[in-house]
Amino acid sequence: MGIDSTFQSGKKGGDKDHNTSRSEGLREERGVVVGVVKTNAHPSAMGVLQVFVPTFADKSREDDKSQWRSVKYASPFYSRTEVQGSGNSAQSVKNTGGIVYPCPDVGTRVLCFFPEGRNQDGYWFACAPDVYMMQTLPEAAMTSNFNKTGLEKIVRHTKAPGLEFNDKDNDVEKLTNFNTIQRGVDFDKAIQLKTQGLDQDEIRGLTTSNAMRETPSEVFGISTKGRKTDVRGRDLKDRKDIIDKLDAGEDLSSADARAVEGKIARKHGHAFVMDDGDIQGNNNLVRLRSAGGHQVLLHDTEGVIYISNSSGSTWIQMDKNGQLDVFSQRSINFRSSSMNFHADQSIKFHAGQQIQMVSGGSLTLEGKSLANLYSDGTTMLYGGKGAHIKSGAALAMSGSSTVGIQAGGNMDLKASCIALNGGAGPAAKQNAVPLKSLPDSKPDSNGFWTSGGNIKTTVDRAPTHEPFAQHASVSQTTSSKQVSVTDVPDSGSLSVLKPKQSINVLSSGLDAVKGLVNKFTGTSVTELVDTTLEA
Repeated sequence: MGIDSTFQSGKKGGDKDHNTSRSEGLREERGVVVGVVKTNAHPSAMGVLQVFVPTFADKSREDDKSQWRSVKYASPFYSRTEVQGSGNSAQSVKNTGGIVYPCPDVGTRVLCFFPEGRNQDGYWFACAPDVYMMQTLPEAAMTSNFNKTGLEKIVRHTKAPGLEFNDKDNDVEKLTNFNTIQRGVDFDKAIQLKTQGLDQDEIRGLTTSNAMRETPSEVFGISTKGRKTDVRGRDLKDRKDIIDKLDAGEDLSSADARAVEGKIARKHGHAFVMDDGDIQGNNNLVRLRSAGGHQVLLHDTEGVIYISNSSGSTWIQMDKNGQLDVFSQRSINFRSSSMNFHADQSIKFHAGQQIQMVSGGSLTLEGKSLANLYSDGTTMLYGGKGAHIKSGAALAMSGSSTVGIQAGGNMDLKASCIALNGGAGPAAKQNAVPLKSLPDSKPDSNGFWTSGGNIKTTVDRAPTHEPFAQHASVSQTTSSKQVSVTDVPDSGSLSVLKPKQSINVLSSGLDAVKGLVNKFTGTSVTELVDTTLEA
């Protein structure tokens, strides 16, 4: 059986006509070698690199392109189905799956191998980190070993997200402790945390999760390369002049070309971290954080699930006490065909301006022990097809000035006794719900969010922009005092009071009436009245 010409053994430099299997003294590379990436762009878009392998040539020839080798990308996993026939349907073409990594930047060391000794037909499959250059993998971990001078408007905490140290300024061959080298501050990440209000939060913001925190490392993580920047740190998406030249096929300046090739610098990219924590159990977590600062955090040490956006204007937290906190600077919106809310104890709403509840059908409000409607302004009740007010006991209405009752038709009053200007007490006045003062967060003169000002509310817990002062506390649900200041009678009968002023009558007329009664009945007026009342 013939061997596929693509993988025939003994073919030097990929030349199928040059059989080297019997050529004595001709070198063929069969082991794994280290190559330095010289070019990471290739027309095939298949991850092909041009590398310089010091094993194959003298270091002095590193910039000689004739000494560079092409190596293809070897994925740690790749799968594809067989072609089933002609056509472009999903059942006909190859269906692929696997793991894809971006090409490493120029200057990175990669491990390469050349199957069957074909040293012009190799593969790269792994990368070799530079010495001590893993302090920001997979995230820029916090450090206190940085120069704080001039950073007062960016960093206020004793710790900040750090960069790798500069190995050009420090001889790594003579280095005995990499922790002693002062590191720079990741300005992009520091400004992100400042904007979110998490710059002093070592749970939701700053982190210790990096590959060099301890040995052996307990951190598993992946981070992307990050956005390319120019010499001034500007993202290339903001360099319209470069983009326009690339679209037009025009040449770039040397500095701009280096930026496009990723040879200058990058912002930190997206990061996925699974950290089993340090020896004390701190920072046992899973975190997915985007380059812009959006994050999903599952923190086992603190018992917290936390989700936030990059600006800190919205966040959600579930804590170990069973509390769910939701914060939004703008609005929280829900829509569903039906919604159900149930609280075993109390539900509280507080609006600084307006609460509106509208039903297209019926509206039911019920209070088993008390239904309290209170307003410092006007209270209005309207029924388009009628209004009914009924009490199981006493019904009282009162007004501090005028009480008016008007009917367009008849007015019917029915009672066992109607006492005008009688002895009934006034209607009860309900109490307003007492206000509480909870901590709020506001930016200071330097733009740092601080928890200091107070928010006036009637609820027990009010999430704020980070830093949220109540993160560590457990809210205690309380019932607002809603006792009437003056109660009305709720049982018994109403007694009729005597007139406050006597009724004046003519004495002669009264004497004449008494005489007539006595003449025809032989009974006094007093006895007659008593007999009539008894009847």
